[in-house]
Amino acid sequence: MAVWGKKKDIEERITGSMQKVFSTKKDRKMAIHVAAATGAGIVAVLPIGIDAWALRVAEVVMVICVASSYGEKLTKSAAKGLFLSSFAQLVGEKVAIALLEALEAGKVASAPTGVGPAAAYAAKAGVAVGLIEAVGNMVIAYYEKPESLTGKACKTAEIIGVSADIARVFEALAGLTEVLTDKPVAESGKSEISFKGNSLSEAERRDAVRKAGNVKDKLKEAKAIAQKTGDSQQVANINKAIQKIEYLQSDITLNRSTIQSTFNDAQRAIGKVANYKV
Repeated sequence: MAVWGKKKDIEERITGSMQKVFSTKKDRKMAIHVAAATGAGIVAVLPIGIDAWALRVAEVVMVICVASSYGEKLTKSAAKGLFLSSFAQLVGEKVAIALLEALEAGKVASAPTGVGPAAAYAAKAGVAVGLIEAVGNMVIAYYEKPESLTGKACKTAEIIGVSADIARVFEALAGLTEVLTDKPVAESGKSEISFKGNSLSEAERRDAVRKAGNVKDKLKEAKAIAQKTGDSQQVANINKAIQKIEYLQSDITLNRSTIQSTFNDAQRAIGKVANYKV
């Protein structure tokens, strides 16, 4: 909190940055997209509890900004009331807030360097930007085509679903990492991982194969949602990650000396899935 200051300072930063976008972008859709990314960038770096509060601030600011583009000046309380009565349930805000908290406090943060904090930030930002942008698009629908709100809610649920599934992939990967490595030692924000390599016991190998299967199952769940959204590139990314996990399962089962390099390949493939931008 020391870096960001008090809630009032955070709120002013979110409000000012998002309103600035709307003042400089004539295209309403583009303004929504850029403002959502701006607000999400602030939300993603905040600690648990504050991030959920800041997400609500950004959502309400989005309502005010889009309404203003239609010539309607809403107070903060009026915008919050409109959001809670018309949009909060449609965009699945409770699910998204729970996911933000899981990403901040869960196993994702304890995963190896290259997957942990950076991936957690990317996933948090992805959830936040999807939600804030969805609110903006729903405000457009509110003013132009109220009957289309349900359809937009379905699309938003898919976006949030993909982010949630990717978060579960990282949680499963962290569980696998615990079996394959000695406990990491964190120093200055970095973690040094010591791989057990092919010195795993029979019980550890069975556990690692099972947990690698967990990762693959979560990737398949993310793939199913990516297929529904018609995102062929993300489907290809996930297929590659699944393939790498299958290679890892084979290496673990046969106790090969390549377990560490195969794990690193799988980790990079999953990182590509998480960092993919539509």
